Amino acid sequence: MKEFQLQFIVNKQTRRVLKLLDTFERTSAHTLKELETTLSVSDRTILTDIHFIKDYFEEIVILESSLIGYTFTILDRSQYTQSKQLLIEDEPLFKIIEQIFFNECLTLIEWSEELLLSESSILRYLKTIEPILSEYGIMISKNRVDFVGNEINIRRFFYDFYYESSITSHTVFPPLSIHNITLALRQENFFDEYTHITFGDFNYTIYIAIERFLNGKTIQELPKELDFLKKNLKPSYYSNVKKIVVDYFGIDLSDIEKLYIYTVLLCKRSLMDFNAEMKFLEKVPQSRLAVMWAEKYAQLIETPYKEKARTLVFLESFFTSIYLKSLLSPTLNQNVHDVNQFTTERFSMLFDKTYAFISQNLKEPLHLTDTQVQDISANLTIYTDSLTLMYWKTYKNVAFLLEGNRYVCGNIRAIAIKSIGNYHNLFFPDAADMSMTYFDDNNIDIIVTNYNEYIADYIEDREYILFEVNPTTKDWKKLFTLINPRYTYLFGLNNDK
Repeated sequence: MKEFQLQFIVNKQTRRVLKLLDTFERTSAHTLKELETTLSVSDRTILTDIHFIKDYFEEIVILESSLIGYTFTILDRSQYTQSKQLLIEDEPLFKIIEQIFFNECLTLIEWSEELLLSESSILRYLKTIEPILSEYGIMISKNRVDFVGNEINIRRFFYDFYYESSITSHTVFPPLSIHNITLALRQENFFDEYTHITFGDFNYTIYIAIERFLNGKTIQELPKELDFLKKNLKPSYYSNVKKIVVDYFGIDLSDIEKLYIYTVLLCKRSLMDFNAEMKFLEKVPQSRLAVMWAEKYAQLIETPYKEKARTLVFLESFFTSIYLKSLLSPTLNQNVHDVNQFTTERFSMLFDKTYAFISQNLKEPLHLTDTQVQDISANLTIYTDSLTLMYWKTYKNVAFLLEGNRYVCGNIRAIAIKSIGNYHNLFFPDAADMSMTYFDDNNIDIIVTNYNEYIADYIEDREYILFEVNPTTKDWKKLFTLINPRYTYLFGLNNDK
């Protein structure tokens, strides 16, 4: 379960057990000391929780102890997932949030009777989540227990709680009618303006908007700065949405709600389609700030000259979406905390540079909170890493200097062409090519050879890998890691194994 959701669990042991399970899911073996450090509790508490896990999951998992520590094995993944979700079945805050979502709010007295808890206990639980809600710019009323604040912010909270977070026994799912609406809109070419929005993301976005609207939780107005978007809407947009929503729910959304949905979906940009980002930028007035931020950030990440034009388009698209979301509601630029944790662990150096950039350039103009600065920085860090992986042509020139059985050599060539041939320049010098200047003439970066004698004769101080005569998995791992050291981390390539 994600850290964001754990904050809403009031049972301390349940919270610890879920963190313990998440720890074992990432790495199956841990020492007792490691578990103590991860959970910040005593060894006695860890032992109590491990005993609970063994009893609760019975034959679904194996949790073995040894002199070294503990090893965790899941025997039935499906049953394990279901049982894990049921751990929070009786959690009061999850029940309260679900009722709030459907605007079926109860008074404090009614919740006390429903949950069989004292009013003071419920008040105490509600108080614990006030700091989390404040990050969304919303509060919780105590008499009739409900969220109070900007409806756009409240919807963002529900989006994070139900879509961006792990599935639980209290997760609210879009009904079949929403799925059918999505399919119907596809037939009306509704998705022509949007790029690579996943089925679930789209469903939750429109479901939360429709459900809240139908239950009287409406958006009354949008910032006037977004009026230009009305001009960009196709004439068929309002009529198509009206027809489909009326067909399934018997009531039409307001024009403000339709424009809200359009804007939120429009801001979900992607790196998958360069032309789509060009069209997006043509639709919105070119923001001087977005252009300036893109140019400065492109310089910060040392964009290659040949990739500058394309990189600037993607960065302008990113910063324009940030700008539009900030106009709609700054809360839309926030993440669940787990995304930030992933980013700082995986891309710490790039995140630090990006965080400094956002703090210096975006915080004041967009009136960002510290939380929003960190969240935008995390998103831009991941976006930048994806951009460079997909589009920056960091080719290496790799020469294979092979000897031995011609069929084995042919197989090495085939594997190399299939695995890295689309991303790097490969050279296979034969007897007619070989010379003392061959590697200089072709600007060779890496030499791969299975013939030890060539190391002294040709390679000298160049980077090289000596393959076995019949290459092993370890040999290929060494090559992939040398080409891109990140492969070792991303895909768990360990040269020692």
